[in-house]
Amino acid sequence: MPQLTIKHALRSAVQALAPLYGDYSTAAAQQMVSHALSITPLQLAQASHLQCVDKAQWQALQQSIREVVQGKPVEYVLQSIVFHSCTLTITPAVLIPRPETELLVEHILTYAHPSPPRTAWDVCCGSGCIGIALQKHWPQCKVSMSDISSSAIEVAKHNAIQNGQSMEILLGDLLTPIDGAVDLITCNPPYIAQHEFTNLPDSVLNYEPHGALLGGPTGLEYYHRLAADLHLYLSKNGTAFLELGWDQGSQLLDLFRSNRAWSSCTLHKDPWGQDRFLILQK
Repeated sequence: MPQLTIKHALRSAVQALAPLYGDYSTAAAQQMVSHALSITPLQLAQASHLQCVDKAQWQALQQSIREVVQGKPVEYVLQSIVFHSCTLTITPAVLIPRPETELLVEHILTYAHPSPPRTAWDVCCGSGCIGIALQKHWPQCKVSMSDISSSAIEVAKHNAIQNGQSMEILLGDLLTPIDGAVDLITCNPPYIAQHEFTNLPDSVLNYEPHGALLGGPTGLEYYHRLAADLHLYLSKNGTAFLELGWDQGSQLLDLFRSNRAWSSCTLHKDPWGQDRFLILQK
C-alpha cells in the first residue's frame, strides 16, 4: 500500500460523503478521520496533514465510510456526539439527539436563570442528553432521569459517568418513577403519528429505535397521558418543558390549557419557525 497521509484520508472521506452530506461533508469527514485515528477533531486540526496514516487506521476509516454510504447515520458509526458541551456515547438503543433538543436545553437554562431549580427530572431521557447537560450547568440541583427502555437506561448511565455526573437514573414508564414532586420536569416523548412513521427517512427507520419515535395512531398519545397527571408531579410554581412535533403545537396548547392546574401554557418556535416547545407553569 502506498504511503497515505491525513490529507489523503480527508480527501477520500469528503469525496465519499459529498453526495450524502453536501456542504456538511467536510465536517463529517473530519469527524470520521478523527475517529479512525483515535484523536479529537481539535487534535486533527492541529496535526500536520502530511502525517502518515497506518494500514489499520486507513482500513478503519474505509469501513466507517462504507457504513455511512450504505445509510447508517454517522453518529451511530462514530458512536459519539457532542451535545451542549457534553460528549455522549450514542448507540442504536437511543435516538440521535437533534439540534432542536439542544435548543430545548437552552430554553430551560434561560428560563431558570438566575435561580436554578432544586430538583429536576428528565422523563423519556434516552441517551440522557438533556438531563446530563442540565446537571453539568446546575451542580447544586438534583437532576434525575428515567426511561422505559432498559437499553437506553444503560446508555444514559454510561454517559452520566463519562461526563463526571453522579445521577439517579431509573427504569420506568413516563412519570411513574418520580417519587413525590420536583421543581422542573422536561420530556421529549415519542410523538410521530402512525401514518407519518413509514414516511421517515431510511436512515431513521432502519437504525433508530422505533419505540422512541412512534407516539401512537395520532402521535399525541403520550401528551394526553402527561396532560392528565403531569401537574401532580410538580411542586408549587413548578415548570414543565415539552418538546413536540412541528405540527402539534395548537392541539397541545388547547389540551394543556383545558387543565386549570397551569397558570400559563406557552409555545415556543424552533429556528425554522415551527412550534417545537411547550412551557407549562404551574
